[in-house]
Amino acid sequence: RALLADILGIPSAEINSVGHGDNTAVSLLEVEGDRIEVVYKNDADHLDAALSTFSRQDWWRDPAKADANNVRFARLDPETEGERYLDFYRKSWIAVHGSLAGFQPEPYLINARRHARADPDALVTIVRPDGEIVGITELDTERGRESGTGWICLCFVEEACRRSLLGVQLIGHAVSLFRRLGRRAVQLTVYEGNVGAIRFYEAYEFHPVGESEGVSGKLLVMEKEL
Repeated sequence: RALLADILGIPSAEINSVGHGDNTAVSLLEVEGDRIEVVYKNDADHLDAALSTFSRQDWWRDPAKADANNVRFARLDPETEGERYLDFYRKSWIAVHGSLAGFQPEPYLINARRHARADPDALVTIVRPDGEIVGITELDTERGRESGTGWICLCFVEEACRRSLLGVQLIGHAVSLFRRLGRRAVQLTVYEGNVGAIRFYEAYEFHPVGESEGVSGKLLVMEKEL
């Protein structure tokens, strides 16, 4: 579907116009030199109702419902979108600490600008098809370079959108970027009392490799091998 959208010149924000294909649906592409033409797409006329997945489901009929979690990544520029970045960081801080006590925005914004200058894909948001921004991740591509590790500074999904497999997409973005950079592992910290976050990271093969002190208690350093 993503390939068809790219060939058709359809931006990811409008991918719902491509539609979904039933199981074993066929698309025909004609290639001549650098030209690729979509002759037809998502043809499932060979399927009868007994074999069609779509005949037993209705989610695909409503684009808004079908694509609710068909999110895209969008770079965030902390130079021009600093307040949006800080708003996410405030929410993340409150989720962890219960209040904004101890939160100092300026150092985080300075670091975010440094991270974005080092790699424009280090700071990205999750955007739903309707344009709503529902999550963010921030990566430090300089930290851990000598030891061959990458660092996740921030990984946050809006509370109403959790348990929708959006958080793992942020992890996937980090894995993709740090693999491209040749790193052997990716690391992050999580408060030892944040049981939900620890279980989430453990589910995606992070494991504790150390400890450090945070603003309100002990931090676990967790690592995922790449």
